[in-house]
Amino acid sequence: MDSDLPERILFSETYPLCHITLSDAKDLASEKLPTHKAINLLFEDEQGETTVTIESSDSRRLNRILKRFKKVFHPYIITNVNDTIEETLVKSLTEHNQTIATAESVTGGMIVSRIVNVPGVSECLKESFITYGDEAKIDELGVKKETIKKFGVVSERVASQMVEGLRKRTSADICVTTSGYAGPSGNDIGKICYGFFVLDRLWVKTVVFDGDRNEIRKKATAYAICELIRYLNSVGKG
Repeated sequence: MDSDLPERILFSETYPLCHITLSDAKDLASEKLPTHKAINLLFEDEQGETTVTIESSDSRRLNRILKRFKKVFHPYIITNVNDTIEETLVKSLTEHNQTIATAESVTGGMIVSRIVNVPGVSECLKESFITYGDEAKIDELGVKKETIKKFGVVSERVASQMVEGLRKRTSADICVTTSGYAGPSGNDIGKICYGFFVLDRLWVKTVVFDGDRNEIRKKATAYAICELIRYLNSVGKG
């Protein structure tokens, strides 16, 4: 839903949107949001998560569409305006004196790389591992060879053992692990299995992403960070 760019951009706000694809976000905006020549909506997913920037030369019209936008996209907005998802996660962790650890296979360190973008992350980042091969998962995280053989390395059983092992090794409050297939060859391309441990709750999740190898890895990285923020927000509100 990109309109003609206003002659002068005086006001602009950007929001990351979590757990919604670029195409679905555009469709939702086209269906639910009004259009006006003084308003421009720019959608992109360069970093993996969908983001929307709302621009205008008219502050009153901007405020009106922002009110509508926040109502329509409320389920997908989990950050403050102009904050990145990694800034939001690190802020939440530091405010609550919580620590985080990661063990990444398919994402190869991309999750921790985004977290390390944030100044002050040393207050909450405890440890990070790249456990790309099967042996690394076994040696560093205690994944059982039998589990890999029976269920496959990209499986929720392995994801569960990965995050259990990461928690035991680091004692971090929040742990996240990834394993998946990014392609370009092979079966189940885009399949990512996550392990999450947050404040004594462990869960696993399988998500399938589309795109090329790098796009899949970016989307997988953004999804993991968003999932942690959403859960921490729900605990805070609970």
